[in-house]
Amino acid sequence: MNTEEIVGWFIEGDVSVREAVAFWVDEPGVGDLRRESIAGAGEGEVLVRTRWTGVSRGTEASVFLGHVPPSERERMRAPFQEGDFPGPVKYGYLNVGVVEQGPDALLGRTVFTLFPHQSAFVVPAEAVVPVPDGAVTAIFPVVAPDGTVAVLGHTGRNFAAGMSGGIAYVYDPDGTFKDRCNPSMVTLERVLPEAEQAREERELAAAGKAIARHLDRADDAILRELCEKHLRFTGPGVALALLDDWDAARSKFVKVFPNEYRRALGELAARTAARADAPAKQKAAA
Repeated sequence: MNTEEIVGWFIEGDVSVREAVAFWVDEPGVGDLRRESIAGAGEGEVLVRTRWTGVSRGTEASVFLGHVPPSERERMRAPFQEGDFPGPVKYGYLNVGVVEQGPDALLGRTVFTLFPHQSAFVVPAEAVVPVPDGAVTAIFPVVAPDGTVAVLGHTGRNFAAGMSGGIAYVYDPDGTFKDRCNPSMVTLERVLPEAEQAREERELAAAGKAIARHLDRADDAILRELCEKHLRFTGPGVALALLDDWDAARSKFVKVFPNEYRRALGELAARTAARADAPAKQKAAA
């Protein structure tokens, strides 16, 4: 959305008020852009104007379509959610913006906040995480239309909360990502070299266990392709450094694998294998 056109100041008595636009799910499958009035930042607060807001392909699709089961509604609440599932609800948790009011140390800083899709908002100052200067292009992930994401920079807190599908590859050079990840619905794994992943999958198959392979490709190949796209779109920088020493770089990535998605892939692989074996079994029986 173009915030220059839809966000502005107006006066209500002696109080400066900002008009923002927020996205709400009114009911399953129906969304609405609502205008909301917010006062300026108070003591210990910041007013943030949104620059980018990200949509989770898996979790937010479930929210939008009304597929959040009653048993998961409390666990899937976002930190600044308004309303309740299935709707009306204002949901989201991927926001990057600029602080326009607040403590001097944060004024003008680009910050990450676990806030829904809204063009401007006020939150406690401790709720925002400053984005390192000059690192915006590195922090933003490379997202493929198939639900795969490579995060080449620092993540926010509560990563993977409500993540039920797709795969995330997170660059974790200092090994601290696990402290910022919500493990309730995902498993963290190494990104293996292609040959090593193939060997493990052969061992699983020999043991009669299901193979859960994302996009039916090796993680190594998928991740490298995403880094090459990042380099092509943004120019020399973090992606080039990773690709120049790929074996070392790959070992510092963490694969975030949703448990539900793993189960679904395993079931799909089992059904595919059963269909492939059916003609041979029928021939043997004859």
